Amino acid sequence: TRLFIIKHAPGQTGAAFDPLENDWSPRSGGEAWDRLQEMVLAALKTCDGRVDTIFWMGNHSDGMSHEKADRVGANMKALIDLSRSQWGTQVNWVIGLPDDTAPYAPIVQRELRALAASEPRIATFETADYETQEDGLHYSARSVKRLGDDFFDGWKALPSEK
Repeated sequence: TRLFIIKHAPGQTGAAFDPLENDWSPRSGGEAWDRLQEMVLAALKTCDGRVDTIFWMGNHSDGMSHEKADRVGANMKALIDLSRSQWGTQVNWVIGLPDDTAPYAPIVQRELRALAASEPRIATFETADYETQEDGLHYSARSVKRLGDDFFDGWKALPSEK
């Protein structure tokens, strides 16, 4: 079995459309979603593989606005549906819940948990107790390793032909 990993991690990007900031909304031409599509299409041409799972760690910036936080579930569902329409209906998503440092983080977390509860091919896990570096923003090396472990554990728990 071969494993191909595409890492696309534009910092501080939310799922909500925002004409003033980089975001993941498909409505935002040339931003995070479009770039990921380009990367995936190039990889699929080169590697003759398939997209099995998207590992997502984000939505912190969505928690900075009540309006964006309230729409996280709908915005993420749109991204998930789009990924499945383009790369296969069986694409899994494993989502790390953002920590609680943003003012509306509890709403974001609730929305993401509800989305995961709505179907078996979406899993979430907690990151609130991950330790950060001195800047209070970036994860420590121990937490980066834990993030990978939690993504893997979430993936193993999903229904799929592994």
